[in-house]
Amino acid sequence: MNRLAISSALALWIVGFAGLVRAAENAPAPPRKINVAVLDFAGQNERLGKQLADSVHLQLARHEPYEVLDQLSTSDAVSAPLSAAADQKTVIELMTAKLRVAMALYGTVTRSGESVSAEVCCIDLTDPSKPANWTRTFSDDTERARGLIAGKIVEEVRARSAWRPPEYGDEEEPGNFGKPLNVNGGFESGRAGWAAPDNATTFIEAGPARHGKVLRIQTDLERDKWLEYQRDIRLGRADPNKPPKLEKNTSRPLTPPGSRPPGEPNQISYFLIANRQAV
Repeated sequence: MNRLAISSALALWIVGFAGLVRAAENAPAPPRKINVAVLDFAGQNERLGKQLADSVHLQLARHEPYEVLDQLSTSDAVSAPLSAAADQKTVIELMTAKLRVAMALYGTVTRSGESVSAEVCCIDLTDPSKPANWTRTFSDDTERARGLIAGKIVEEVRARSAWRPPEYGDEEEPGNFGKPLNVNGGFESGRAGWAAPDNATTFIEAGPARHGKVLRIQTDLERDKWLEYQRDIRLGRADPNKPPKLEKNTSRPLTPPGSRPPGEPNQISYFLIANRQAV
């Protein structure tokens, strides 16, 4: 290559590199992570307080930019649940000195008959010059009280309503379905395009005659042990190839992650065509 060709190539490279630099400078910065600690809620029913905190943890962790501290780390730093009456200065000291988080949720949960009520406090130090806090009471008396209250708490933290999935009847069912939105709808390629089965509640296996492979879901198993198993998978402490044995429990149906078809909220709506067979 002669000198002129080398110089031209170098000039083009410099111009291209400068363009990349400008593009990077003009690109919007990713949202800054907000580290959050969800402390176990106090109350006479310690188990209920722990379960509600776990539900809030799981729901809030699904949203950007929140980075929720795992419960093991939280319990190591805070030995006992904090009630809504806890001294805010003490909580702020825990947040800054031990937990190293910018936001903390704590409070008191009570049950009266079928009704569950939670008085929840939030301390927000994301802007150190303008610390903020709020206290709200959330109540529900349905069978799904824990999950619904957790959803309301997360909505309050995010200052926006949660996305609600469309229900059957919101859109008229088309006469002819086009090309499927998801890949590998028949599971012939294993789990490709789907959340990995945990082999405790979700399984990809041979289906009935002429049905190829199917996704089998069990929703009548021990919920708390399943949640612990899911947490251990995320932390790398559990292997889906060696799942735990979960006993039958029909009091609270599970919603295993493997049962969700692909698709991001607010991006698509779809009709799910499936053969349902009770076992």
